This record gives sequence, structure tokens and C-alpha cells, in this order.
Amino acid sequence: MVTKKNESWSMAISIDTICVNSLAASLACEDVIHKSTGSSLNIKLAGFTSSELRAKYNSTLRSIRAAVDVLDGVVG
Repeated sequence: MVTKKNESWSMAISIDTICVNSLAASLACEDVIHKSTGSSLNIKLAGFTSSELRAKYNSTLRSIRAAVDVLDGVVG
């Protein structure tokens, strides 16, 4: 895929989990758009460059991973 300099980059992530509300709450400080429907959490990320999108992706996944680790410790 080739993008022009003035085009933005975007991606979508979908996660199926019983802990939708907890994972959605973990994204409160992330620059993403998210919507939960039933047991699915849909996340949209966008950036002006591929590097910016990658940074948002990494940060978002770190937040989700931290939430999952905490939930594993609490819920077991």
C-alpha cells in the first residue's frame, strides 16, 4: 500500500472478551476511538504518519496488556 504525504494512516482492532468494560476503561488515556458491543471491543487508531500510527498501536496494546495482567491477577 502506498500513501501520499497528505493521507493519514489508520487501523482497526477488534477484541472479543468477557471483560469488555474493563478493557475499554484501560483506554481512557489513549488517543483512540473505541466502542463496545456485547462481548466485542472495537478500537480505531489514526495517525498522520506510519510512525505515529505505530506509536499509538504500541501504546494502546501496552494499556490493554496491562489491564489483562491485572484482571488475570484479580479474576484468576
